[in-house]
Amino acid sequence: MKTMRDIIKERQHDAEETKKQRYDFLDHLIDEMKSQSFLTYDFITYVMFALMFATMETIPATLTLAIKFMKEHPLVLQELMREHEVIMKKKEDAKCGLTWEDYKSMTFTMNVEYSEGR
Repeated sequence: MKTMRDIIKERQHDAEETKKQRYDFLDHLIDEMKSQSFLTYDFITYVMFALMFATMETIPATLTLAIKFMKEHPLVLQELMREHEVIMKKKEDAKCGLTWEDYKSMTFTMNVEYSEGR
């Protein structure tokens, strides 16, 4: 992460000092930092880090980010667990697994999956 932060700061310095821009995605994010308050060094670092892994190992990277975001947002994890427990309590045999109808009824879970997939 430190290396990624150093690259971002170096690119920002290059853009400010030499007016030299490659105007790739990273330069676009750095440029947008001036007008968008949510774009911070940490946010850009996480985005670039995630994009690096997403291009190499999509599923493991997505799962890693999902776990990271759930750790950072415990209410999301709590609601996911609540939703799953409600469905499992309705089942006569908890060992039989989920049906397609069960899965479709998990609206919060689907919203989290869609958000993670973006």
